[in-house]
Formats: sequence, C-alpha cells, structure tokens
Amino acid sequence: YEAPGGSTSAIIAYSQVSGLLIENNDITALAGPSGGQAGGNGINLKDTVTNAIIRYNYIHDCVADGIWTANQGTPNGIKIYQNIFSNNNTSHSDNGALTFAILTDNVDVYNNTFYGNYRDYVHANSAVKNWQWFNNIHVNAGQFFRVPYSGNKFSFTYLNYNSYTDTAPAWNLYPSTYTSLSAWASACGVLLTGCDINSITTDPGFLN
Repeated sequence: YEAPGGSTSAIIAYSQVSGLLIENNDITALAGPSGGQAGGNGINLKDTVTNAIIRYNYIHDCVADGIWTANQGTPNGIKIYQNIFSNNNTSHSDNGALTFAILTDNVDVYNNTFYGNYRDYVHANSAVKNWQWFNNIHVNAGQFFRVPYSGNKFSFTYLNYNSYTDTAPAWNLYPSTYTSLSAWASACGVLLTGCDINSITTDPGFLN
C-alpha cells in the first residue's frame, strides 16, 4: 500500500471497526503532509478502533508516522508485533514510527524491529494508558522515545527487555533527554518499577 499524497494515509481504519487484522503488507507514504492527522501516515487508526492486530508488515519511508491514532474516540485493545518500521518520519516533524495522539488504552507493542526512524515512539496525549512495550529492537533512531509529550502523564505499565543501538542514543522523558540506557532506566524507573532494567545496548549485527 502506498499513500498517493494529499491529506491521506496508506491505510485508514475508521471509527467503530473491531477485530481488524492488518498483516503481510508493504506499507509506505512517500508523499503528503508531514503532520499526523493531516496525512503522510502508513496506518491511521482513526477514532474508536478496537481489538486490532497489526503484524508481519514492513512499514517504511512514511513522511509522518508509521502508525498514528487521530481525532476523537478511544482505540482499545491494539496489538502491534513482528513488524519492521524503517525510515519513518522522513520530514523530521513532531512524529514517530508510532504516534498515539488521542485516548488510547490497552496497547501491546512487542517483537518489532525499529530501524532508522526519526523517532521510534511519540506519546502525545495524557489519556494514553495501559501500555506494554517489550522485546523490541531499536537501531539508529534520532530519538528512541519521546514520552510523555509536553508534560502529559507517563503511561507505560511494562517497559523492558528491549535492545537499543545508536552512535548518539537519546530517550526523552519530558522535559529531559537522556543519552545512556542507565540514565534513562533510572529516570523512568521512578515512574515505573523495573523500567528497561533488563534492556541492552548490544548491536544486533544487522548485515543490511
């Protein structure tokens, strides 16, 4: 799937969709605006999308976000696993490979590979909650996390067993930026016991 440009995304799931399965796709948004809801996204979970599974996809080269939630409603019960997110947010705007910008609840992100994104994750709303993020590989991101965005509430309930590799690593826990895994784990550990305590910075040794 490729977004043709303009105010659009490659895939848009509208409100009240439940039981959605998005799998085995090559998804990109090479053209369009650089701002979330305006377009340029790989997948837009729009309004109240529930019990969705996003897996086995190659999501890459999106102008804005790989996955974005937008408008009103409460996306709930979202599982995102075994995807490759590569070179997303090519516009270097205020977005990430994943950006959750509205009320979002009960989300599991695990066993994904994030490679060369401008940011890997942006948490942009105070009501994002009940997040689990584990067993993900993060390589060469401009910033691994920007959470919470603009002082909103920290929302992870589990964050651990991830791998981070970068020549200039950066994690943002508003308003501070941390440049080592130990400093990041110590800071977010104040808000979440055991935050990234078992995560590593070993290079995964990708060949390509």
